[in-house]
Amino acid sequence: MSNLGQILTIARWETKRSLAITGKNILPAAIILLILLGAATLLSSQSGIHLQNNIYTVGTDDPELAALLSADPRFTVYRGERFTLLRNRDAFDITVVRSAVYISPTERGTAAAVALERVHDQYKNSLYNREEDLFAAYPLWIDLVPVVSELDFSAAESGTRVAAPPRRGPLIVPEGPVAFVPPPDPGIGMTAEDLRAGITEAPDPALPIFRYTGYVSGDEATAPYKTPSQLSPPLPFDSIILVFMFIFPLYFVAQFFMMSIMNERIERQGEALLSAPVHPWVVISGKALPYGIAMLVISA
Repeated sequence: MSNLGQILTIARWETKRSLAITGKNILPAAIILLILLGAATLLSSQSGIHLQNNIYTVGTDDPELAALLSADPRFTVYRGERFTLLRNRDAFDITVVRSAVYISPTERGTAAAVALERVHDQYKNSLYNREEDLFAAYPLWIDLVPVVSELDFSAAESGTRVAAPPRRGPLIVPEGPVAFVPPPDPGIGMTAEDLRAGITEAPDPALPIFRYTGYVSGDEATAPYKTPSQLSPPLPFDSIILVFMFIFPLYFVAQFFMMSIMNERIERQGEALLSAPVHPWVVISGKALPYGIAMLVISA
């Protein structure tokens, strides 16, 4: 029998053994979970995982504020009269009446206040972007330059000292000629209109990075230059959820493979297989084949 035939035979034995160990009650549940995983993946690829849609309730008597917040999927906005809103403000996470903001004394109310602050900052930025003098509205521009870390983590892990201890005695005075370092060019090499085109690009409200952080990304032409308000790091919750959906199943499949290998060494379960006239790599490949196919199915 060729090596390929031996691998397929061992893979068939491993599949039958795994199904026998799993039991008739666990196998249907695993199939159902796999179907649900595929459905969740298809849904997330089409419309995304909207964790915060309609999670906050806002009551206001200002029609302009209601229109502004209604465009954000996180808020459910109710318009009403001033006294009606004040009388029932406990029913809302945030109540805005005549420029006065009332926040519910709950954790969700605090989170809603943070989300409202981000929407307000985005609204202010939209007003600043309309200014004729863009550099008066944004006096500070930050040039982002990626730098490779020079930290020696291997030295710290091995227990060696990374830096020398401070000297006890007189300070060392540097000698030799002093090299002149030219100052950086104060200009950024881009016109105000090019910068305006980058910062005025409104992100898609359906993007998770827009819902959770308010981070505004520019195009490739203006990406190196950011205003301070654009430097908030993104927190992609959707990516975290997808990691849990894919990494955890792959982790458990890998654990099952490791358990299968260990069972060949304990309780004499793999004595017949280990004594068979096949190469060790054929045994490992045959036992790994079903689990590799399972990982491909989960990843697909």
